[in-house]
Amino acid sequence: MTAIVRVEGPGGVLGRLARSPGEPLLLCVDSRVARLHPWARGPVPGRASALHLAPAGEGAKSFGAWRACLEAFLEGGAVRGSRVVAVGGGAVGDMACLAAATLLRGVPWTAVPTTLLAMADAAVGGKGAIDVGGFKNQVGAFHPPSEVVVWPGFLGTLPDRERESGLGEVVKCCLLSPAVRALVERGAPLADTALACARYKLGVVGRDPRDRGGRMRLNLGHTLGHALESLFGLPHGTAVLWGTALMLRALGRDGALREMDAAMGALGLSLGRPPWGAGPPPVEALLRFAARDKKAGPDGVLRVVDCRGGGRAVLRRMTAGELAGRLRGAWPPGRRDGGRVRGAGGRRAPGTGAPGPGPAPPPPGPRPAPGSP
Repeated sequence: MTAIVRVEGPGGVLGRLARSPGEPLLLCVDSRVARLHPWARGPVPGRASALHLAPAGEGAKSFGAWRACLEAFLEGGAVRGSRVVAVGGGAVGDMACLAAATLLRGVPWTAVPTTLLAMADAAVGGKGAIDVGGFKNQVGAFHPPSEVVVWPGFLGTLPDRERESGLGEVVKCCLLSPAVRALVERGAPLADTALACARYKLGVVGRDPRDRGGRMRLNLGHTLGHALESLFGLPHGTAVLWGTALMLRALGRDGALREMDAAMGALGLSLGRPPWGAGPPPVEALLRFAARDKKAGPDGVLRVVDCRGGGRAVLRRMTAGELAGRLRGAWPPGRRDGGRVRGAGGRRAPGTGAPGPGPAPPPPGPRPAPGSP
């Protein structure tokens, strides 16, 4: 079972790692984090370690980055008793998780999340993966970390775009957990909210570690969100936010839309202008990506999360044709959801252009995920 441990300061992080079993420690550190926090490169006091600097952000989720990480660890003296330590955001954590799962047929690992998205969601659950051919998470493994070490101070150097992307996953969690939504609406400190999201997810994962049933509710917004992320290069949490709004509209879930609007208001978020610009969403392109998503069944039927408000969410099977028809009827939005979900007022979600009308032409075709071959 994964333990989530909150520490204070760089000394708290290094001290916790110094007490972690496994020798040597194999540090996989986001290169941007290493520049902002040089102490994160190690060494860990009293411990032998090897260091690998991974590409920043989504560039880490490629075959090349995964191979380079494995080679660096093997050259650094990795043995079956080693421990991988991932210091970075969700992308570096995903790749390092896969490296730990495959290195010498599997070694334990520790996550040290440095972004809001990773603290609230990505560091928990043990889904390691890389992207292939512009499609998300096509090669991966389940390999949960034994520990997640959280220092909220990393959030102080987070760019606005990444901070607001993390808020997208927080909003998703608000729809699934009334307790988290209550925290957000009371204005709890962001670090406390992120930890509450992580602990909620950990509880769900503990009941369904292989993603075969109840854990799939955590995919809320991801069927369309991954497609939007690949098509338009949106930050992951922003894409999930848009994917959630589109799916709730397509399914006519007015109560959940109002809850989403309230959570976004409490966090100061607004969706802003659609990433596809004026007019309806690019339904055919979205469904091409959704059909390749790992949540699609062998018969091509999509498994979508139907969130009904009040924390209730069920899995629903839909054909591509049914979802296409519902999406075409769901845009432009009506007045039933709320100003922020419609894109009026508040701080816009990153990567979506300035709030208000006006075209923002989509790219001519699918955009490969950064770092993909």
